[in-house]
Amino acid sequence: MNDSNTPSTPDTEYSPPCSPQQKIQHLRDTRSAAREKLARLTLVSLLTAADFWRTKAIPEKGIPSIKTTDGPNGARGGIFVGGTKAALFPCGISLAATWNKDLLYQVGQHLALEVRARSAEMLLAPTVCMHRHPLGGRNFESFSEDPFLTGKLAAQYIKGLQDRGVAATIKHFVGNEQETNRLTIDSLITERPLREIYLKPFEIAVREANPWAVMTSYNLINGVHADLNKHTLKDILRGEWGYEGTVVSDWGGINSSIESVEAGCDIEFPYSSKWRLDKLVTAVNEGRISIEDINQAAENVLTLVERLKGGDMSPEAPEREDDREETRELIRIAGHEGLTLLKNDGGILPLCPKSTKVAVIGPNANRHIAGGGGSASLNPYYNTIPLDSIRKVSKQKVSFAQGCHIHKWLPVASEYCTEQSGKPGVHIDWYAGDKFEGNPVVKQRRTNTDLFLWDSAPLSEVGPEWSAVATTYLMPRTTGKHTISFMSVGPGKLFINDKLVLDLWDWTEEGEERSTLLRGYLCYCLLVSGCLSRRMHIESLFPAIASLSQPIVLFCLSRSPHVTWLQMTLCAARIRCLQMGWYKGGCYHVLGSR
Repeated sequence: MNDSNTPSTPDTEYSPPCSPQQKIQHLRDTRSAAREKLARLTLVSLLTAADFWRTKAIPEKGIPSIKTTDGPNGARGGIFVGGTKAALFPCGISLAATWNKDLLYQVGQHLALEVRARSAEMLLAPTVCMHRHPLGGRNFESFSEDPFLTGKLAAQYIKGLQDRGVAATIKHFVGNEQETNRLTIDSLITERPLREIYLKPFEIAVREANPWAVMTSYNLINGVHADLNKHTLKDILRGEWGYEGTVVSDWGGINSSIESVEAGCDIEFPYSSKWRLDKLVTAVNEGRISIEDINQAAENVLTLVERLKGGDMSPEAPEREDDREETRELIRIAGHEGLTLLKNDGGILPLCPKSTKVAVIGPNANRHIAGGGGSASLNPYYNTIPLDSIRKVSKQKVSFAQGCHIHKWLPVASEYCTEQSGKPGVHIDWYAGDKFEGNPVVKQRRTNTDLFLWDSAPLSEVGPEWSAVATTYLMPRTTGKHTISFMSVGPGKLFINDKLVLDLWDWTEEGEERSTLLRGYLCYCLLVSGCLSRRMHIESLFPAIASLSQPIVLFCLSRSPHVTWLQMTLCAARIRCLQMGWYKGGCYHVLGSR
């Protein structure tokens, strides 16, 4: 059946309708098939991901891989920045402002189509963490401060996805209500608020919609990391709520070899050799973990695979765009219903429509903002600048003021940077070995200078030790003194026209700067080089996920403002434009993030 012809409006709240007995029988069938395959598998082969996005495939046993993709306001696909274009839905806080369960179901239905267009089967969403502070870094991504509203809306979102055969992954379980120090912070929560506030949206969604996957959080809960917390995972989630789905870690969020499996965390994401694999085999052989715990985790993984793909071993298709008019219309409706319009009833504000001028103030009014970034970032099918839209419809004169600068880091320079051919973006040469020797093994092109390379590093071609050179050409719009800043948490060098400008090969520190004179409308070649060698002390740099056999990309920062989370990403080059010491707001960021 062609999905494009499938009605997206549900006939009932639980559309498509089916009896409880049918659902029970389907669960029994998939679990029975999972058990049959489990008997033929190596003990721990399924408990660690195959790469950044995919579960482990075992072709000789008929076990396919499951591809995940980030949400929750769209299906981005495999590339963090500048990847396949996708539908951008309103963020969670806006969807919650609609108070419309039927709408959330429809959003889930259309997101399922987007997930399939990215050749994925599992969406890493919804986010149901509570809004407990106005500065919560991912409040935009979550629904609300109300556990009941959040749980009810999340349940419909999940049903919409899973009724079209796409797994929902409700997250982050639990106590992840702030981003500051989220890898190490201990959420101290007594039992009553834990259950009535933080666990309640998860409980509602699990009982009403049965998400096929749950993602653990990074933080500790009352002194125990979420991935190995038996009270939340084993006693409450699986025990009291009867959850029989699959539990996955947040990316780099495993903190033990044995305890996380015993607590019920089934899959470690992304691939790593630090905690599981051989270490679990050794633990089984030494009697430090029971074979029953390993079997149960593997069975949970296989149940997910059976639900999503069965034994379908078809090769993964390329990602594609699927820009549907009905999806665009749904996005407009959702955005409209999530807005609150203040009325000037009684003329409380002294405004005269005929003579009033319109003032638009703030930096975000004059640039494209596609969501809040991080896991919610994607490359939308289209976007608009609010200031342009306001001017288009306004009958009054519209004035704009920047107001302030809000970048924690400097903005990317994509609009000023091209490859040597003149195409926008950056060219990357990858070399086998850490000495830049021979010819490049792999050549890549990115359309955006905001790079997160771990999503596409050609590790199978270049090997565990590698070196890489990223090149782009910058054309400043003004002549004058420019400040060049280069940040790195790995060895890297920044060159301008073959001249070494910043050398962070032996030591890296945020905020390294160098001033240089650049002439307006003259093209400058910017080159960043980096490498990975087993001789580096990787464990000290990446305590959460690193191991010597796991390659780490060395010259880009992610979009996330929390560097402590980026144990898997590395450097950036940033350029700020200063015209003779006077900051005009023009700034460049060569390889990296805001």
